[in-house]
Amino acid sequence: MDKETKHSIDFINQKINKKDGFIIPDNYFDKLDDDLQIIVNQNSFPEEHNFEVPEMYFATLENEILFKIKTTNTLKPKVLSLRKKIIQYVPNAIAASVVLIIASYFYFNSNEVTTYNFNTTDIEDWFDEDYNIISSDDLAILFTADDFTEDELSVKINNDNLEEYLNTIDSSNLIEELQ
Repeated sequence: MDKETKHSIDFINQKINKKDGFIIPDNYFDKLDDDLQIIVNQNSFPEEHNFEVPEMYFATLENEILFKIKTTNTLKPKVLSLRKKIIQYVPNAIAASVVLIIASYFYFNSNEVTTYNFNTTDIEDWFDEDYNIISSDDLAILFTADDFTEDELSVKINNDNLEEYLNTIDSSNLIEELQ
């Protein structure tokens, strides 16, 4: 129904030559951007001349530049004495060195290895109580060949001592140890 009313309104307006109140000239929107840009540019320019060179500017320019160069060359540069800086830091360096020496003395002397004097009964008790979980590899790492003399490494067993030792051992325990 809306289509029918719209078409009928268009049809009636067409028959009575009634047009909308707005008419746009041909190619209006094609030139609109250029026209607006021209108007904006014309309004942004100032109307008066602001760039004027003062009288005798270029005649005195060279003399002014040379005068500034001469005055900057005659100024003495500020020189900081290195000796004063070194003298400032010497007490701090001495104090830091003293602290470092004292700290290193206590550090290196605190790691001293203390030796204990064990008697053989203590060591035997330690082995008897099975506190040792030291393998032969651990002992090899701990001791070097230089720690022993040749006399200590050579074992001298006489037959009487060996026979006495074997008589004291229970034969059943010996067989269990061999298995």
